[in-house]
Amino acid sequence: MTFDVNGDVRRQNLFTFECPEVFHDLEMAVLSVSGLFNYSSTVEELNAGNRPEKVAGKQQLQSMTLILLDTVDKDAVKQAYDWYNKVYNIEGNFVGYPDEYKKSATLNQFEMNGDPVRTWDLTGVWPSAINLSTDFTYESEGEFVQLSLTLEVDKATIAPKG
Repeated sequence: MTFDVNGDVRRQNLFTFECPEVFHDLEMAVLSVSGLFNYSSTVEELNAGNRPEKVAGKQQLQSMTLILLDTVDKDAVKQAYDWYNKVYNIEGNFVGYPDEYKKSATLNQFEMNGDPVRTWDLTGVWPSAINLSTDFTYESEGEFVQLSLTLEVDKATIAPKG
């Protein structure tokens, strides 16, 4: 994918998000990313003789929020809501099965000239929150829909270059 540096000025970062099982092979333009892979570990204390020793415990990967622009396919909003409905079915009032809503995805970062910088491979991705933010007014002609997804991720790795 190539980017025009003089293109969309609303874009803070040059990122794209791909989740083929949800967005049917679309590469979604990312307006902003927050919580980009905040890893932490709990601290456990073990007794080593008469003195305590601190060791790493469970690894924790905090939630990540993406704001996507619905520019390619107007069905992307419906596809995101269908994905969230697999997590929690609002009509039936029940929680879905993880093997049905956890997906694999890719987050790509690009330089301003469009050259790839890095790619994150995400596994066990699922939306814990979804928010559609746009002005539904007559004056908002031509505006893109912004879709905010708070994603939970089981594992995030930087893909090897190649």
